[in-house]
Amino acid sequence: MSRLRKNGQLNEACELAEQLLVNKLDDVFNRRAAAWVYIDFLKLHGVFKEETLSKLEKLCALGFDASEKILWEQLYWVVAKAVFKLTDDTSSALLDRFEICCQSFAAVPGQAYSVMLKALVKQALKWKQFSAMVASWGLENFQTSDFENETLQNGRGVPSLVERTYLAVSKAYLMQPYADTSMLDFLQQLNTVSEAHPEMLYLIYYRALLYQKMGQLDTALALLRPFAQKKKRDFWVWDLLAQLHPDDHALQMACLAKALMCTTPPEFLVKIRQRFAELLVGHERWEEARVEIEALIQVREANHWRIPSCVYEWVKTPTYQLASKRKSNYDLYTQLAKNADALLFSPSNAHIGIIWHLNTEKQTAQFFVDEAINGGFCYAKLGVSAPEIGQAFTFWLQEVTHKDGKYWKVDKVVRSEGQIAPNQMKSFNGRLQLKGRMGFVGDVFVDIPTIAASFEHAQLVEGTAVRTYNLKNKEWGWKANHLKKYKFESEN
Repeated sequence: MSRLRKNGQLNEACELAEQLLVNKLDDVFNRRAAAWVYIDFLKLHGVFKEETLSKLEKLCALGFDASEKILWEQLYWVVAKAVFKLTDDTSSALLDRFEICCQSFAAVPGQAYSVMLKALVKQALKWKQFSAMVASWGLENFQTSDFENETLQNGRGVPSLVERTYLAVSKAYLMQPYADTSMLDFLQQLNTVSEAHPEMLYLIYYRALLYQKMGQLDTALALLRPFAQKKKRDFWVWDLLAQLHPDDHALQMACLAKALMCTTPPEFLVKIRQRFAELLVGHERWEEARVEIEALIQVREANHWRIPSCVYEWVKTPTYQLASKRKSNYDLYTQLAKNADALLFSPSNAHIGIIWHLNTEKQTAQFFVDEAINGGFCYAKLGVSAPEIGQAFTFWLQEVTHKDGKYWKVDKVVRSEGQIAPNQMKSFNGRLQLKGRMGFVGDVFVDIPTIAASFEHAQLVEGTAVRTYNLKNKEWGWKANHLKKYKFESEN
């Protein structure tokens, strides 16, 4: 058999191999010899043909495990080459049979395995059981290099193989009509790799979609928030946020209004505009609904797209015909969108703190919530005008880890009416002790040039102090932000 194979007489070699298998199926040497004949046949004739695919099926039926490393690696290369060249003309019946074969492949990590996986991921939309194919080998066989982003020959960068694989499997599960146990197992793996590799940003988005599919809307929203903050200019982010609030029409309208405000070609907004119009119609807001309906009809007609029957029904409604024509709904979008912005910020990330230092030239401020939660931000960029030391604000924060350590990133900040904590600000009174250009009242530092120049040593004073960081001592202390002479009741 080996001689026939090496001489290129593959048909004869196949016949002999199969005859030997009939006689001695359990003989490992016969099985190996037959497998190599089948591999050579696939190398020569390809995979996606009736005759060659039957050879692949016979090879898989031989039942080799991962210990036959060289054999599997050779098969991976053959399969990868064939899959990369797949066209849309390939019979769906052949693709289905190939998928079944793939689920019996043993997993032998290495370059050949990764290249085959890369080919299968590239053609992921062609597979009906892509998630089952990948699950059969497991997602723990990546090489270190598979986690690195790639650069194509044209210089364009693409995400790592790991990220592309997880995204492709996620999409496959989202296309399923229902959630099953294999999807739950995959979601746990997706959570693990996403949390270990936060740079794979779009994994967060698909985690949210999968939780949404399972009906866990609160979990989906919590996951989506940090992603949405980075992608808030993309219409589809707001579309998903609207879907995460199926019972709240007001929030749905707010999110869809934000989507319609995004800089996006009108063709991409047709379905969103229709859903927005449906909500407006439901609230009898026909003037505003007419704007959306006319806009979506115009786009559909320009692209020769079918106009949904519900849109025809709206147009025929007498109230629609009598509704006044408006130029746009932009004012309505602006009004509604304010409610949508709040979705980007979780109540659990909100903290009340105070401003303890300002740099008006750079328009930056330092804030203090407690000794573990504090930092700085550019108040001008976040829409805060003329903040003052000692003012209370609500900060929406994210803890960010980088190579030099951790810091708190301020996502949003608004003036707070909440109660200031005792560890942030306090009242004090006592005798002012002057030491050169420094002053103290107990443990409160008083800035002499700024607020105490006209006061005398040992004078009774009172005031308020804010928590302040002492760079010299590298510790938190107290600094007066208001100071006045202490007034006895007898002086009134």
